[in-house]
Amino acid sequence: MTSEDIENKSNDEEGRSDTFWGRNGANIGLAVLVLYVILLMIGTVAEIFNIDSILDWWIFRPPGRQ
Repeated sequence: MTSEDIENKSNDEEGRSDTFWGRNGANIGLAVLVLYVILLMIGTVAEIFNIDSILDWWIFRPPGRQ
């Protein structure tokens, strides 16, 4: 068995190395998590200091408020 056969076998066992999500899934998940935390921090700061210009953003408006 050559090293190439061993490498191909490990790639086949994972089954994810040749797909888009297999290569980039962890990076996309991390980016979504970072964006979520940033939005959470912005909303928390806006709520603590009562910054209405930020609280009027569509993402921070309560349901039913226009």
